[in-house]
Amino acid sequence: MVRLTKRQEVILGELVKNAPEGIALSQLSKITKVSRRTLYREFNELSLYLQHLGLNLQNEQGRYVLVGENVALKQLQVILGMQTELIEPLKPKSRQNALAALLLLADQPQKIISLALELDVSEGTIQRDLSGLEEAFAGFAIKLQRQKGVGVWLETTELKRRQFLSEIMLNELNDYQFFAYLDDKTTIVPDFFLRLLPKKLLQQCYQGLEQKVLPKLKVTSDHQVLQLVILFAICLVRSKKHPVKVELKDQLLRYQALVYAFLSAVDEELEQNELTYLAYQLKKGDQNAKSFTYTDEYELAVSLKVKALIALVSQKMKFDFSRDLVFFKKLSRHVITLVNHH
Repeated sequence: MVRLTKRQEVILGELVKNAPEGIALSQLSKITKVSRRTLYREFNELSLYLQHLGLNLQNEQGRYVLVGENVALKQLQVILGMQTELIEPLKPKSRQNALAALLLLADQPQKIISLALELDVSEGTIQRDLSGLEEAFAGFAIKLQRQKGVGVWLETTELKRRQFLSEIMLNELNDYQFFAYLDDKTTIVPDFFLRLLPKKLLQQCYQGLEQKVLPKLKVTSDHQVLQLVILFAICLVRSKKHPVKVELKDQLLRYQALVYAFLSAVDEELEQNELTYLAYQLKKGDQNAKSFTYTDEYELAVSLKVKALIALVSQKMKFDFSRDLVFFKKLSRHVITLVNHH
């Protein structure tokens, strides 16, 4: 088959756009406005064409997936006239973080080939990265499971899953680029970590927090705002299928009221456990913004040395870390505690 029909182009386009997760037959039938029987016939005709490109169409747990080398997928994108995104390859540490994030977000076991296609690396690289992650995860009571023919998945609590995922994103995302991306003030191709969560959802969370929550909190840095946006977005993504269990120990009425105001702004509903979870996140962020006083001149001297250290690192890294007052206070308190309990 040399020439594709318009319908076949649409089918292949949807398969490419939904790689590596795949697309359900019912969804593809709705998009193409044809029956399942017609789609099966099209799949049969497309199979030889795909094999010529080095690709295979597979049914994985009810979803149709294009499987093959990433270069073959890009070739198909060019044939279909789809714009390919020029994204710089991830460095090894960021790639491991990206792999961890994919597994933390996944609802079911992930195939090695799917992870390799997503990160544009070989299956061998994914296997090596998984071995490195296995040891790192163990320190956080997260168990990496592998089963031949099934895939790779993580076993842990939902609270730890969300905490680990949010910390990965906070470490990898740049505050300025993140908010420029949400405000549509940049033409840069969003990197892997910007694309982990739906842009529309991130925008809704940012707008809801900015309108209803942030004016009522002591938030002193963009990094704190970024953290809250990510935490709230992750909660909305996972709450329906993977609810958390939170024991209420503190008085959170003020913060629960802020969560209700946020949910009203974004037109969402959450169960009580999720409300409590988000209220704790707000209280924690609010407490982090509170100032602390030094108990003696020695602690003040230590804090001045911390400030000098931050200035030195800022100069070295060409980024002004001193702008983040919360970071300075937390680091000062941490160093003072270490020195007092050496």
